Amino acid sequence: MTDSVPHAPGTPARFDLRVTAAVLLTLFLQFGALFAWGGQAAARIGTLETRMASLADSAERLARIEAEIALGRHQLERIEARLDGFELPVRNLSDLPADVPVKTGRGRGRGQ
Repeated sequence: MTDSVPHAPGTPARFDLRVTAAVLLTLFLQFGALFAWGGQAAARIGTLETRMASLADSAERLARIEAEIALGRHQLERIEARLDGFELPVRNLSDLPADVPVKTGRGRGRGQ
């Protein structure tokens, strides 16, 4: 039974200093690697946040452009609907219905 005990009974336990130094060095290297990895992760997160901010601005501009295009389409459909009632080509201004405003080269409509 005395073979399994690393030290004599009644004496304090002794540690091999070489093993303790190796364990401390290993822990030090592990913490260093952890801090390096954490720094790289923080840099990547910062880059992604910057990219997301610029994409948010782009998305807002894109939404405004889409709204303007939709408004333009709506106006074009209204214009086309009004033009569907006309027989084209119109050779004379007198061929147009009286309620259709016509601009002449002087900027005034017909009958003014």
